Amino acid sequence: MFLLHATSSRAHHRLAATWAAAAMLASPQALRAQIAVVGNTVDEQTGAPGQRYEGSVVVRNFSGQPQSLRIYQTDYRFAADGSSHFDSAGTTPRSNARWITPSASSIVLAPRSDVTVNYSVVVPADDSLRGTYWSALMLEGAPSAAPVVGARQVGLSSVVRYAVQLATQLPTAGSR
Repeated sequence: MFLLHATSSRAHHRLAATWAAAAMLASPQALRAQIAVVGNTVDEQTGAPGQRYEGSVVVRNFSGQPQSLRIYQTDYRFAADGSSHFDSAGTTPRSNARWITPSASSIVLAPRSDVTVNYSVVVPADDSLRGTYWSALMLEGAPSAAPVVGARQVGLSSVVRYAVQLATQLPTAGSR
Protein backbone atom coordinates (compact mmCIF):
# COMPACT_ATOMS: atom_id res chain seq x y z
CA MET A 1 0.00 0.00 0.00
CA PHE A 2 1.34 3.43 -0.96
CA LEU A 3 0.77 6.48 1.19
CA LEU A 4 1.48 9.28 -1.23
CA HIS A 5 0.47 12.04 1.17
CA ALA A 6 3.11 10.94 3.67
CA THR A 7 6.00 10.95 1.20
CA SER A 8 8.40 13.79 0.59
CA SER A 9 8.48 15.58 -2.74
CA ARG A 10 11.67 13.70 -3.71
CA ALA A 11 10.12 10.35 -2.80
CA HIS A 12 6.98 11.27 -4.72
CA HIS A 13 9.05 12.00 -7.85
CA ARG A 14 10.93 8.68 -7.46
CA LEU A 15 7.62 6.85 -7.12
CA ALA A 16 6.25 8.54 -10.24
CA ALA A 17 9.43 7.71 -12.17
CA THR A 18 9.23 4.09 -11.03
CA TRP A 19 5.63 3.83 -12.22
CA ALA A 20 6.53 5.41 -15.55
CA ALA A 21 9.45 3.02 -16.05
CA ALA A 22 7.27 0.03 -15.16
CA ALA A 23 4.63 1.13 -17.65
CA MET A 24 7.28 1.50 -20.38
CA LEU A 25 8.65 -1.97 -19.73
CA ALA A 26 5.17 -3.46 -19.63
CA SER A 27 4.19 -2.00 -23.01
CA PRO A 28 7.23 -1.18 -25.18
CA GLN A 29 5.13 -1.48 -28.35
CA ALA A 30 2.88 1.42 -27.31
CA LEU A 31 5.80 3.79 -26.75
CA ARG A 32 7.53 3.41 -30.11
CA ALA A 33 6.88 6.02 -32.76
CA GLN A 34 4.13 4.72 -35.03
CA ILE A 35 4.47 7.30 -37.81
CA ALA A 36 7.37 9.20 -39.35
CA VAL A 37 7.95 11.79 -42.03
CA VAL A 38 9.99 10.25 -44.83
CA GLY A 39 12.45 12.66 -46.43
CA ASN A 40 13.17 16.30 -45.69
CA THR A 41 11.43 18.30 -43.01
CA VAL A 42 12.15 21.54 -44.87
CA ASP A 43 10.60 22.39 -48.24
CA GLU A 44 11.91 25.61 -49.73
CA GLN A 45 10.41 26.83 -53.02
CA THR A 46 10.92 29.94 -55.12
CA GLY A 47 7.74 31.80 -55.97
CA ALA A 48 6.44 35.07 -57.35
CA PRO A 49 3.43 37.25 -56.49
CA GLY A 50 0.27 35.64 -57.87
CA GLN A 51 1.97 32.30 -58.51
CA ARG A 52 0.58 28.90 -57.41
CA TYR A 53 2.77 25.88 -56.69
CA GLU A 54 2.34 22.51 -55.02
CA GLY A 55 4.33 20.33 -52.67
CA SER A 56 4.00 17.09 -50.77
CA VAL A 57 5.19 15.28 -47.66
CA VAL A 58 5.38 11.49 -47.33
CA VAL A 59 4.36 9.95 -43.99
CA ARG A 60 5.01 6.29 -43.11
CA ASN A 61 3.09 4.04 -40.71
CA PHE A 62 5.56 1.59 -39.18
CA SER A 63 2.98 -0.31 -37.13
CA GLY A 64 0.74 -3.23 -37.96
CA GLN A 65 -2.32 -1.16 -37.05
CA PRO A 66 -4.06 1.72 -38.85
CA GLN A 67 -2.81 5.07 -37.54
CA SER A 68 -4.67 8.37 -37.47
CA LEU A 69 -2.80 11.44 -38.63
CA ARG A 70 -3.87 15.00 -37.83
CA ILE A 71 -2.67 17.69 -40.27
CA TYR A 72 -2.64 21.39 -39.40
CA GLN A 73 -0.55 24.52 -39.74
CA THR A 74 1.31 26.77 -37.37
CA ASP A 75 3.67 29.67 -37.72
CA TYR A 76 7.26 28.86 -36.89
CA ARG A 77 9.67 31.19 -35.11
CA PHE A 78 13.18 30.36 -33.99
CA ALA A 79 15.80 32.27 -32.04
CA ALA A 80 19.58 32.39 -31.74
CA ASP A 81 19.37 30.64 -28.35
CA GLY A 82 18.04 27.51 -30.09
CA SER A 83 14.43 27.91 -29.01
CA SER A 84 11.57 27.21 -31.40
CA HIS A 85 8.03 28.56 -31.18
CA PHE A 86 4.95 27.30 -32.96
CA ASP A 87 2.42 30.14 -32.93
CA SER A 88 -1.08 30.28 -34.39
CA ALA A 89 -1.04 30.20 -38.19
CA GLY A 90 -0.76 33.63 -39.79
CA THR A 91 0.23 35.59 -36.69
CA THR A 92 3.94 36.27 -37.27
CA PRO A 93 5.24 38.96 -39.66
CA ARG A 94 7.00 36.61 -42.15
CA SER A 95 4.30 33.90 -42.18
CA ASN A 96 3.14 32.18 -45.35
CA ALA A 97 0.65 29.95 -43.47
CA ARG A 98 -2.42 31.64 -44.98
CA TRP A 99 -1.07 30.98 -48.47
CA ILE A 100 -0.98 27.21 -47.89
CA THR A 101 -3.83 24.71 -48.15
CA PRO A 102 -3.20 21.08 -47.13
CA SER A 103 -5.13 18.43 -49.09
CA ALA A 104 -6.67 17.05 -45.88
CA SER A 105 -6.95 17.81 -42.16
CA SER A 106 -6.79 14.15 -41.14
CA ILE A 107 -5.88 10.83 -42.73
CA VAL A 108 -5.88 7.22 -41.56
CA LEU A 109 -2.74 5.40 -42.67
CA ALA A 110 -3.06 1.71 -43.46
CA PRO A 111 -0.71 -0.64 -41.57
CA ARG A 112 2.89 -0.60 -42.82
CA SER A 113 2.18 1.89 -45.60
CA ASP A 114 3.09 5.35 -46.84
CA VAL A 115 0.73 8.20 -47.62
CA THR A 116 1.48 11.42 -49.47
CA VAL A 117 0.08 14.61 -47.95
CA ASN A 118 -0.21 17.20 -50.71
CA TYR A 119 -0.51 20.94 -50.24
CA SER A 120 -0.87 23.92 -52.53
CA VAL A 121 0.58 27.39 -52.09
CA VAL A 122 -0.95 30.50 -53.63
CA VAL A 123 1.31 33.51 -53.23
CA PRO A 124 -0.76 36.72 -52.93
CA ALA A 125 -0.64 38.98 -55.99
CA ASP A 126 1.11 41.72 -54.00
CA ASP A 127 4.21 43.20 -55.65
CA SER A 128 5.43 44.57 -52.32
CA LEU A 129 6.20 41.04 -51.01
CA ARG A 130 9.95 40.45 -50.87
CA GLY A 131 12.25 37.95 -49.20
CA THR A 132 11.46 34.73 -47.38
CA TYR A 133 8.15 33.72 -45.77
CA TRP A 134 7.68 30.50 -43.83
CA SER A 135 5.44 28.42 -41.58
CA ALA A 136 5.14 24.79 -40.46
CA LEU A 137 2.89 21.99 -41.61
CA MET A 138 2.25 19.84 -38.53
CA LEU A 139 1.76 16.09 -38.91
CA GLU A 140 0.62 14.58 -35.64
CA GLY A 141 -0.05 10.93 -34.92
CA ALA A 142 -2.99 10.26 -32.64
CA PRO A 143 -2.82 7.67 -29.86
CA SER A 144 -4.42 4.50 -31.21
CA ALA A 145 -4.98 2.35 -28.14
CA ALA A 146 -8.53 2.65 -26.84
CA PRO A 147 -9.06 1.98 -23.14
CA VAL A 148 -10.92 -1.18 -22.16
CA VAL A 149 -14.27 -0.17 -20.67
CA GLY A 150 -14.68 -1.28 -17.09
CA ALA A 151 -11.08 -2.44 -16.68
CA ARG A 152 -8.71 -0.85 -14.22
CA GLN A 153 -5.52 0.07 -15.92
CA VAL A 154 -2.52 2.36 -15.90
CA GLY A 155 -0.87 3.38 -19.10
CA LEU A 156 1.13 5.92 -20.97
CA SER A 157 0.64 7.16 -24.46
CA SER A 158 2.79 9.41 -26.55
CA VAL A 159 1.93 11.73 -29.38
CA VAL A 160 4.53 12.15 -32.10
CA ARG A 161 4.33 15.42 -33.99
CA TYR A 162 6.49 16.39 -36.95
CA ALA A 163 6.91 19.98 -38.13
CA VAL A 164 7.73 20.39 -41.81
CA GLN A 165 8.95 23.92 -42.50
CA LEU A 166 7.47 25.34 -45.70
CA ALA A 167 9.45 28.33 -46.96
CA THR A 168 8.65 30.55 -49.93
CA GLN A 169 11.47 32.65 -51.43
CA LEU A 170 10.20 35.73 -53.28
CA PRO A 171 12.29 37.94 -55.57
CA THR A 172 14.27 40.71 -53.94
CA ALA A 173 15.64 43.93 -55.33
CA GLY A 174 19.28 44.84 -54.90
CA SER A 175 22.46 42.85 -54.75
CA ARG A 176 24.75 41.32 -52.15
